[in-house]
Amino acid sequence: MAGAAQQTPHLARPDFFLDLDQRLKFAQVILAARHAAFVSRVTSSFRTHGIGIQELAPAEALVRVREAMYPETADIDWKPILPGSPVTPLAPEDDDATAAVIRRKLNGPTRGGAPFMALIQADDEWYEQMLVNSLGPVELWAFSTSPQDVALRSRLYQRVGPAEARRRLARVFPDGSAKDEIERRKEERQRGGEDEARARMSVVQDLADELVDGHGLGIVLRRFEHEHGEAVAAE
Repeated sequence: MAGAAQQTPHLARPDFFLDLDQRLKFAQVILAARHAAFVSRVTSSFRTHGIGIQELAPAEALVRVREAMYPETADIDWKPILPGSPVTPLAPEDDDATAAVIRRKLNGPTRGGAPFMALIQADDEWYEQMLVNSLGPVELWAFSTSPQDVALRSRLYQRVGPAEARRRLARVFPDGSAKDEIERRKEERQRGGEDEARARMSVVQDLADELVDGHGLGIVLRRFEHEHGEAVAAE
């Protein structure tokens, strides 16, 4: 019709014709590309300012972290199993129960621990059992990435050293995080009229002081050291 506005044809989204598996693979490709671009920007920024930086593969990075935390393991041939790692289970292929556990329940480490399939040989018989390798509070604190925990841990690292900081944090917060306590105290300060950023900074500093000097929540450290004949190390 003359004078009628031309309509732009509707273009379907690229994933419209893809099934779920194809869409997941497509998303993985996009995420991998974005991650590679991010890593490139970070390394370039460091090098621009004259700071040497080395990019490590995830498996190698985990090995380095493990050796830094536990130097006695430096000579042990240990390799982490990550999502996508080629793993060949020793279980029979026709064992539906074992195959189901491997496919559906070995989903990587969580706060509750890292599940794995144990294959045990006893008296010429093989036994299979899914177990969970639970992380202790020290390890949880070493790997915590929440901003609240990182801020508190960093302050203690500077004041008492990494090993002692993790020991104190694990004793006072055995669940591996001080996030709930920090948020609770921050909200109290905000109700008193303090702005959020200043409140959070003050709370983290107060907690660090308590764990260094052994007062407040840090009194737990004094009781523990008294029972074991030690002393809370000051700065």
